[in-house]
Amino acid sequence: MPPPRRDALEGILGGALGWLEGNLHLFPGNTQATLELAILRYFWARSRPADARLESASRLLCEVWRDPGFREQVLTHPYHAHLYELLYQALAPADGPARRGEPPRTPPRHESADLPPQHLAFLRLEARYYAELAGIAVTATAPSATYDEVYRATILGTNPSAADVSDSDAYLIAHIAFYLSDFGGRVPPLSPGDLDQAAAVVAALLERCVLRGHNWDLASELVLAQHCLGGDPCRTRGGQDAIAGLAAAQLADGSLPGRVPVRQLESPAADCFRGRYHSTLAVALMATLVSACPPATTGGRAPVT
Repeated sequence: MPPPRRDALEGILGGALGWLEGNLHLFPGNTQATLELAILRYFWARSRPADARLESASRLLCEVWRDPGFREQVLTHPYHAHLYELLYQALAPADGPARRGEPPRTPPRHESADLPPQHLAFLRLEARYYAELAGIAVTATAPSATYDEVYRATILGTNPSAADVSDSDAYLIAHIAFYLSDFGGRVPPLSPGDLDQAAAVVAALLERCVLRGHNWDLASELVLAQHCLGGDPCRTRGGQDAIAGLAAAQLADGSLPGRVPVRQLESPAADCFRGRYHSTLAVALMATLVSACPPATTGGRAPVT
């Protein structure tokens, strides 16, 4: 019998999938939401190949990828065009028009962005991961650097004190764990000491997030980050408290409240969707992977460099 927290994750997942199913018609036209849904579908197929609960979402994504207008939305995004182009290739349905390995047309943001060095290092790590996922040669992300070298320049690689980490940087830390571990599919390419330090930072951030009790999409991402770094959130104090908090915060329709209150304007349904799709997709992705896959260990998939 699975641990009680793992049963709770399946309950959270079922509710989130129900909300997503009922709101699929609102995804087309929202580039970020569509790409996040495609991320869920990609890792769902990898971790739960026999589970058909995302078939409707898969059909919708196939239709969206065949629409030339969607590719143009990706390429002309004013802020994330390069990342979105990498995602467009990496997450493309097997029978879609996107061609894996095709060099991106848009320039990497980290080449020109005026950001702190740790943020630029994060952008290089992010671009490298999604370029590899898309089958693109890593030339524009970090030509001669290993994952470990790029990691050391990020905020998590400096072993920060959790007390000094803002919520916005906590999101970066969670995503660093995602990319190093291929969302829990491989052992992060870190020394045992570095891995322990990273896991300790994530554990502290997760416990702090749960105590604050309102930023549930960050809580979901930190639970998944703990899993990606080799922990079992169903057995840690922060993970157990976060899962219980997420179950309590989940609304009757299966969605998770976002950070920004939903505005009731001229289109309540659309406003509700914009306010909740990210937090609901975040908890669905976390529950999908944590409940279906054991944490990656040295006995799992081989680490990369």
